Amino acid sequence: MNISPLCLRVLALLVAACLGLGVPVASGQVLALTRTVALWQTAGATKLKAADVKKAGGVWCGKVGGAWVPGSLVSRSGKSGLFLALSKEAANYRTAAKKAKGAAKKKFQAKAAAKQAAFEARKAKCSPAVNNAAPATGQTPILPPGSYPARFSFNSTVAVLRYEGSARRLHARPRQGVVSNLDAVQNNGVIRNAVTAGMVIASAIVIGPDGDFYIVSMGVAQFEQPDGSVIPGCSIFRVRHTDNWVTCLAPSDTWPWVSPEVGKPLQVGADGSVYYLTSSSSIVLKRYRNGVTTTLTNSNIQVDGYVVLSSGDVVITGKTMSGGTPSGAQWTRVLRTNDSLQTLVNSRATYLSIFPDDNLYYGTFAGARQYITSSGVDGVWGGLSSERGEATTTDGKVYAYTETEIRQQYPTVRSVPIMPFSTITAMATAGTRVALAGTAGLAATGRIGLYDPATNSTILVGDALSEMEYYNLVYSPSRNAVIFDALRFRDNTYVIGEINLATDAVSILSTSAQKIADITGY
Repeated sequence: MNISPLCLRVLALLVAACLGLGVPVASGQVLALTRTVALWQTAGATKLKAADVKKAGGVWCGKVGGAWVPGSLVSRSGKSGLFLALSKEAANYRTAAKKAKGAAKKKFQAKAAAKQAAFEARKAKCSPAVNNAAPATGQTPILPPGSYPARFSFNSTVAVLRYEGSARRLHARPRQGVVSNLDAVQNNGVIRNAVTAGMVIASAIVIGPDGDFYIVSMGVAQFEQPDGSVIPGCSIFRVRHTDNWVTCLAPSDTWPWVSPEVGKPLQVGADGSVYYLTSSSSIVLKRYRNGVTTTLTNSNIQVDGYVVLSSGDVVITGKTMSGGTPSGAQWTRVLRTNDSLQTLVNSRATYLSIFPDDNLYYGTFAGARQYITSSGVDGVWGGLSSERGEATTTDGKVYAYTETEIRQQYPTVRSVPIMPFSTITAMATAGTRVALAGTAGLAATGRIGLYDPATNSTILVGDALSEMEYYNLVYSPSRNAVIFDALRFRDNTYVIGEINLATDAVSILSTSAQKIADITGY
């Protein structure tokens, strides 16, 4: 008896379905069944590669016809599977209902309705809609839409590199494009993108006392949580370092101001409150605490910088405005938790620093001053009246620098030898030592070195024959290294490197085509 190939194919499918042996596919590979179904129920199932199948928020999703839709895997192997969209399954039940009668017809109709309802309810998890609507009044303009909400990966991160410009990377991936200006340096020294999906353009990033990452974005994005759920975008948010969970802190603020003249634009208090600046008719200070945003200053003054004390008081420095322009009055004031103000000095501060004794030390054009936080007493102090940067060692000593001077600021004030440098351009903590960068020697060669308070001297590290111009230095305690970016002269290459503080050896981690705005150590 001759049996046609078509009959053989149908017979094979029936036997496989009955015996649970799997459904033969065109390639001849046998895929193990993942659910018991009748053949008509799986009509229209699509064979997909592993890259085109994902699980989001507990929902199986497949990329069918270029779109992600909810459904189920009716069979699969290691690298492929048969995916049945819920909408297709609903259509199969509607077809069955047309051919059935009585109770069977009603059953199939109910099944079709349930499958279609499930499709509508779950499709947002597979392909969340991007908000392309114009922002409401007072909201930050939305970034150009990406296909997927943003997702972070700060796992094993020892430093974060934030690049200048609108985006560090723009490239296609099997599932989505990624647009980001954040890279993560991992504990093995490898540099990778800190954003694994969607779009995030950061204009500032700090690490809070809880170890979490606090980020100011240059627009509103959407965020995908580790469990696959999606939350609306915001302009200031926290990414939890333990699991990359995102919490929005300023979902509707207008233009976060990230360029204060003094201090950091974003600060986190001891109680977890988040402080930040926004710009409208003036630069004002706001606080986010327990889901409530409070405006702390009004538009009649302009905040040029601030620092949050452990008590919750905030020291602000700035100027009085009149009709939108400075009136000439400059000051440094304490804004207390009871909303009262105290003027410390009628001068704008050049820097504001909290030292290990929990007191405020700051510079003015008239000299340096100290504010005792416990008593509220303010007075003259012998430190630098201005500085370009400072570093606090792990044993509690504070150092600061100007272009031609290094000084210990705490616990005692004293000058530190600048040699072998002639000028200083950067400084960072290096454990109990201090990392310095600048120019050295008669040729003013760009070098990097380590100052040791125990010997009150500095040694140069790295290759003396390979001149580099250093820009950012940051201490990474988790890697026991100082990470830097620099221009290497011998091949005119912009590099990212580190000083291993266990050996004082300098090594290059990567090269870059784009300038780094800042480095945040972890």
